[in-house]
Amino acid sequence: MIRVIIADNEQSVRDNLMILLSAQSDIQVVGAVATAEEAVRRTIELVPDVLLMDLKYPAGQMDGVTAVRRIRQALSDDEVKILAYCISESYDTIYRAIEAGANSYVNKNESHEEIADAIRLVASGGAASSPTIAARVLERFREASGK
Repeated sequence: MIRVIIADNEQSVRDNLMILLSAQSDIQVVGAVATAEEAVRRTIELVPDVLLMDLKYPAGQMDGVTAVRRIRQALSDDEVKILAYCISESYDTIYRAIEAGANSYVNKNESHEEIADAIRLVASGGAASSPTIAARVLERFREASGK
């Protein structure tokens, strides 16, 4: 059973994901939180297999990238996998999340089945990503390596 925490500031999104992910025979939702601060606290407390971490939060609140960084300071990649997700494919935000320690990224616009599959893939050590984001990450890697 893959234990998951959902972190999203929108109640309706959390509720829908909880219902749809709980219907999966191999996924157990062990928490759903509204803020990045709660995501850090509950993830460290519960140590789920996967944290589904929204990257965008309202101004004045901790963002998802900062939450990922703080979780990685407390828990290793072996302890919890972090699947970043947000509605846009802002390359900079996604790259910063991966650089902070997120294992992978999935777009919020994906179907719930695709999100469940991404959770399974990340939990097993794989990396889910759209082809567009994968290409951009590879491009950034090449730029950083001077190639």
